[in-house]
Amino acid sequence: MATCTKCSNKENPGALFCSRCGEPLVTFGVEKKDADKEVASIDTIDSSVIQSLSRSSRLSTSINIAFAVKIEGKDLVIRIQKNEYTFGRAALGQAIIPDFDLTPYDGLAKGVSRIHALIVATEKEIFLRDLSSINGTQINGIRLSPNMDYPFKAGDMINLGRLIISINSINRMT
Repeated sequence: MATCTKCSNKENPGALFCSRCGEPLVTFGVEKKDADKEVASIDTIDSSVIQSLSRSSRLSTSINIAFAVKIEGKDLVIRIQKNEYTFGRAALGQAIIPDFDLTPYDGLAKGVSRIHALIVATEKEIFLRDLSSINGTQINGIRLSPNMDYPFKAGDMINLGRLIISINSINRMT
């Protein structure tokens, strides 16, 4: 169990930031309290994540969506040409690679898991699903329960760990 050096809050193993004060609990993949010991894999992909990625009970196979998003002060347009789209961080030797790698946007430092969240598009709504990430996912400040679908829309703010993504527009393409 990790203890925050700033406020002494106790956190679960693998947490990157204190949930009370936001203080980083690790520095460059090394726990602050034991700087000489490397942290074991922070982003272990368990079977529930793989099941969540493969779940397709409500999905249509021909939905195309374009998202206009803003990530940490950088304008970026993501064109999604499928009905499922993962956000996370890519690493050498990783078995499952996210569709959108947030590593260049300080994903590691901001607590983004390797396979953090999934966007799922249906014919009627678009959902965000947290994939059991260590530092959680939020829509407009409301923390999502893992492996459950939450609808979202243009104008919503999404937090992946401490990385903020604003959804500026969502357009269905034909």
